[in-house]
Amino acid sequence: MKSFFNKIIIVFFAFYFTFMIGCKGDAGPIGPAGSNGNNGNDGNSDKQIQLLFGGDFGTDLSQWLISPYSTYNLIKFNKQYYVGVDSIVFTCSLKNDDPTNKVYAELFNLTDSLSISNSQIEANKVNYDYIDSKNIYNSLPNKEITLAIRIRTEKNGVWVSTGKTSFLFLYRK
Repeated sequence: MKSFFNKIIIVFFAFYFTFMIGCKGDAGPIGPAGSNGNNGNDGNSDKQIQLLFGGDFGTDLSQWLISPYSTYNLIKFNKQYYVGVDSIVFTCSLKNDDPTNKVYAELFNLTDSLSISNSQIEANKVNYDYIDSKNIYNSLPNKEITLAIRIRTEKNGVWVSTGKTSFLFLYRK
């Protein structure tokens, strides 16, 4: 019985010392996050921020269709809320039922009823594929807005759709 307790004590101290060595320093128990030792607690270590929004919807019309559900919109967005961001890219999953047709998508500023310049993307693939816009940072206003996705087909009668998720990727310098 004595040897059993000795083994438990040895195992306990082994875990204890391993834990204490791992917790050494200011970085805490998980250690530094990068080669410069920044543990991310100051909020400046993330270079990319992903804002997920949208949902799947489609059309077979060549006129623009704005996402039909308000819950698909990105509400209360203001690029100035993200310190140090200098680039924003709209990424949307698109699908097309006819490879000779194109599906178009873009961001739409519902607050001011304006399309966002440089956000238009297009695809002609029959499988869902993520497509990236150009940098739209300078095309977005310096105020709080609601953003929606709108899509259209090149040829009337050909079904096109977005996938379940779309993103705004915000990049810091």
